[in-house]
This record gives sequence, C-alpha cells and structure tokens, in this order.
Amino acid sequence: RMEEFDSDTLANKINGQETQYKAFGFQRLHFIGLENPAEKLGMNIELYDMGAFQNALGVFAAQRNEGSKVEKHGGAYLYLTDVGALGIVDKWYFKFTGDTPSPKLQEHALKIVNDFAATQATAGSAPKAFDLLASGLGIDFGSIEYQAEDVFQYAFCKNFWFGKKTPDSKEQFFVHEAASADEAAKLVSQILEEHQYDYTVVSQEGPRTVLQHNFLKTYFSIEQRDAFVYGVDQAPDTAEATQSLEALAAKLFANVA
Repeated sequence: RMEEFDSDTLANKINGQETQYKAFGFQRLHFIGLENPAEKLGMNIELYDMGAFQNALGVFAAQRNEGSKVEKHGGAYLYLTDVGALGIVDKWYFKFTGDTPSPKLQEHALKIVNDFAATQATAGSAPKAFDLLASGLGIDFGSIEYQAEDVFQYAFCKNFWFGKKTPDSKEQFFVHEAASADEAAKLVSQILEEHQYDYTVVSQEGPRTVLQHNFLKTYFSIEQRDAFVYGVDQAPDTAEATQSLEALAAKLFANVA
C-alpha cells in the first residue's frame, strides 16, 4: 500500500531527518514496502519529490557515501549499495533499502529506476549548466555542486553551478543563467566591484576579465554572454585561467551560430 507524506507529516516517517529534506525544497514523499516471501527478501522504496533537479541533487550529495561511484542509467544518476540504490531522476530523489544484502535487490532496484526514468522523459531535464559540466566537459558527478545562495560569499549572488576540473583540483568552473542579458551584465559588474577588495585585475578584454587573488595568488576569470555568467576560479596561472574559460565557452555555446 502506497503511503504519502507532505511537509507537515514527513516527521512521522523519518523523524530527525526531515529538516535536511525541507532545507532542499522537499514537496512530498511517496513510500511503499515490497516483499518476496519465497526469496525472504523485503525492500522499502522512498521517492521524494524535491521540486527541482538541483534540490534533488543537493539532498543526494548530502546523503551519499563519500567516494561512492555514481553511474548514469538513462535519465537517472545513482549508486548501488549492498541492499539497494540511491539516486536522482529529474526532480526526484529515491532510496531503495532492502532488509538484507542481495544482488537481486540491486537488480530489482535498477529495473524500477529505469522504468521510472523512462516515464519522466517529458517531465523536464537537468539544467543546461549541469549538462554542460557533466556531459560537455566530462566532469565527475561527485565534483559538481549547486549553490543556491551566498555564492562567493556575496548575498546578491545566487543560483550558481560549480564543477571541479578534476576531483583533486581546486580549480573549478562556474556557470549561472540569469533571467536576461541585462541581469547577467549587472551581476558581473557587482561581482567585479566586490572582488576588487581581494583581487587585482590582470587583464580585461571585452566581456572577459582575469583577476589574481592578492594573497592566494590564484587566478579568477569571468565572462558574460547573453544571459550566461561563467568563468573559472582558483586557476594556477593566467594561461590556465584563459584556456579553461575558452573551453567552457566553447561547450556552452557550441550550438549557437
């Protein structure tokens, strides 16, 4: 029998953890328990409607085991456990938890995930910024992060995607899609104005600016085109900052004439 829980009743099901889900935009939990008496196996399925892909990604990143290898299965990102699987499909975060380790539980979890992902084909896709980092630049899933607020520790800076160039690197790409080109240009101006306290401008050509941190000596490059603000943070030198920025722009606007 399917059970459903909203924000008011979620604590009745997962008392103590509900605040984490709510912090990431929780909408509703769908829960069902399955049993196979012949195999003496049982599995609980938790399907969380998080409202948006980035919210599902946020709670998944917060709960998955560090170092776990995330696999892509159709429209789903997941990792298998001994008793099931955890992952996301579009705005949904799912957890399959069996009562005993078994390859059959993993197989069953994968089948359900694949079937469910197929039904979500028209429900929307991951944001362009995420696809750019994951597919366009080949960044490992575990190295991608979404920051909703206080980006670069600025209150006006919101909704940015980050991706480390390599899992062990401090250098990272960032991408933000504003509501319009004017909003994007305004945001870049605000960032550069605030950055002047900790950075020195190294070069400025058209929409591109490269700065060096006064103490860390790393490089920060930023550019705006149309409604996108994008760049590279903590690059080791100016050449790397420029090359990484150009690679990012090339992928971002690959299909734009």
